[in-house]
Amino acid sequence: MINAAMMNFARRSSVVGTSTVGPAEAAPTPVRVYRAGEPGSVGAADELVRDVARVRRVARWMDARFSLFGVKVGLDGLLGLVPVVGDTLASAIGLYPLHVARKHQLPPAVQLRIAGNVLADWAVGLVPVAGDLFDVAFKANLRNADLLERAAADRLGRPVESTSALGGL
Repeated sequence: MINAAMMNFARRSSVVGTSTVGPAEAAPTPVRVYRAGEPGSVGAADELVRDVARVRRVARWMDARFSLFGVKVGLDGLLGLVPVVGDTLASAIGLYPLHVARKHQLPPAVQLRIAGNVLADWAVGLVPVAGDLFDVAFKANLRNADLLERAAADRLGRPVESTSALGGL
C-alpha cells in the first residue's frame, strides 16, 4: 500500500509542466512556463530596461565617447579609419541593438530600421574619407539606441530613462 502511494506521488511529481496539487483523481493542470526575457515572464520588463541601458552604453562608446575639436566621436569613427575591416567590425558591434530587439520581440518595423541604420553606416563607411566623415556625423548606434528606447517605452507603457545624445532622433 505504501509502495503504491509512493509510486503514485513520484509519477505525479516528475511530470514537468503540471501541477500536483489536488486530489489524486483530478487531471494534472498544465502550467505555462516562461523563459527568462520572454514577453509576459516575471522580470521581462526589468530585463528589457537593463538591455536598453546596455545598448545605450555601447552606443555612447561607439558614437560619442571622445571629443576631438569639439566634435563627439567614438570607436566607430576610429575603427572606420581602417579600410573595410574597421567598418565591418564596427558594424558587427552595431548589430547588438538588433539582437536585443529580436530577443524582446519588438516590432518588425523597429528591427528593420535598426538593420537599415547599420547597413547604411557600413556601406557608406566603406568609401574612403567621405565614409569616415559620414560615420562621425550619422551616429547609427545612437540612432538605434533611441529606436530601442522608444519601442521599449511603447511596450512597457512608461518612459525608459533616456540620455540621448541626439535629442530623440
